[in-house]
Amino acid sequence: MRFTDERAKNLFVRLFTYSPRTGERSELENYCTEALAWCLIKSHHFATAFLEAVSRRLKEGPGPILGAFVDELQIDTQIGFNGEDVLEATTSEGDDNNHKTRYQHGGRFDLLLSSGERNGFLIAIESKVKLDLDLPRQINEYRRTLDTKGIRERYNSFSEPYVLTLTPSMSEDTDAHGHLSWGDIHSLIHQMAQLEKTPEEFSAFAEFLDSRHLSRVDIPPLTRDLCQNVANSARFLEKVKGLFNRFGNDRTLRTFFRPFALSRPTIGFEENIAWYGVWDTRDERWAYAGFFIKGDVTGLYVDAEYPGDKRDECAKLSNEAKAAVEEANRLIPEAKSNRDRKTWLRFACELEPEVMESKESSDYYLQWFTRILSDIKRVFG
Repeated sequence: MRFTDERAKNLFVRLFTYSPRTGERSELENYCTEALAWCLIKSHHFATAFLEAVSRRLKEGPGPILGAFVDELQIDTQIGFNGEDVLEATTSEGDDNNHKTRYQHGGRFDLLLSSGERNGFLIAIESKVKLDLDLPRQINEYRRTLDTKGIRERYNSFSEPYVLTLTPSMSEDTDAHGHLSWGDIHSLIHQMAQLEKTPEEFSAFAEFLDSRHLSRVDIPPLTRDLCQNVANSARFLEKVKGLFNRFGNDRTLRTFFRPFALSRPTIGFEENIAWYGVWDTRDERWAYAGFFIKGDVTGLYVDAEYPGDKRDECAKLSNEAKAAVEEANRLIPEAKSNRDRKTWLRFACELEPEVMESKESSDYYLQWFTRILSDIKRVFG
C-alpha cells in the first residue's frame, strides 16, 4: 500500500491486507469479531455502552443480573461448544493451518461475554458479515449448547443465558434473544471516539467497518430543496444514460465498455465532487467516462488505467488529449493515484455555459468522449 493511499494510516486496513484470502466470509467475520472484542477489553466506557445496547435489543428485556451489572466483563472469542479455546486447541495439535473456517471438534461460539461471578449471565453472540441462510439453525445450536453441563460449569453455572445475532441486517428472523447490527456497532464506536473516551484505534475501526459496508448509510436530510433538485435532474440523467448507450455503436468505444456497463451509469460523490458516468474493466484495463460537478465547474471526464509503466507513451497523445490531461490536473489537482505498478491517465474538459445550454450539446459531449477514448486506444491499445 502506497503512502499516498488515503487508507494508509488506518491500522485495521493495513492488518486486514495480511489476512488470508480464501473467499470465505469467516476471515472478515473473525477479524471484525476480534476487533470488537479488543474494543470491549480496552474501554470500560464502551463495554458499558455496549451492554446497554444489548439490553435495549433483547426481545424480553434484560434479567436482573444483566440489568444491574456495572463491573468488568469477561470476554472470550472462538470458544468451542465443549468450552475449549479453539486457538489453543489448533495450536497444541500442531495444525499448520490455524485459519481453518470450521472447528474440527464441533461448533464454536464467536463471542462470549460473561459477568464472571457464579450464577451470573453469559451472552453468546453469533457474528455474520454477510447474509447467511443457515443462521436460524446456528442460533438454535447456540441455545442448545448453552444448556449443556460442560458450558455451564466452565462459566460458573450462569443463571441468565442470552443468545444474540450480530449481522449487517437491521433485523433477523431467528430464535435469538435479541439482535444487533454492525451499523449499531459502528455508530456506538464512532460515538465513543467522538467523546474522546477511547483509544485512537476506535476511530480507525469505525472507518474500517464503513469501508467494508458494515455501517449505517449516511444519507443527507431529504430537504425540500434537495427534492426539487433531484426532480429537476432526473430528465437530464435519463437522457445522459441514452448518450452512454451510444458508445456501443462505436467500434473503439465498445472495446472499453460492455453493453451492461453502458446501461448502468453510476452516481458518486467524493469529497466536493459529484460524478455521473460509466466504468468497466476489460483485459486488465480500467476505463471511466462521465460528467463531474465541482463547485461552479461542470465538465467531462475520462480516466483509464493500464497495467505496467506506460508513462513514456503519453508523448504520443494528440495535442487535444495532452491539453485534456493539463485540464484534469488543473480542475482536479487533489486526485491521487493509489495504484501500484500501473499507469493512470486522466483527461478533463470544462464546459462553458453556452455549450451546456445548446441544443447541440449532446453531439459535443459524444464527440469529445469519442476523440479522447480513441486517442487512448491508439496510443495504449
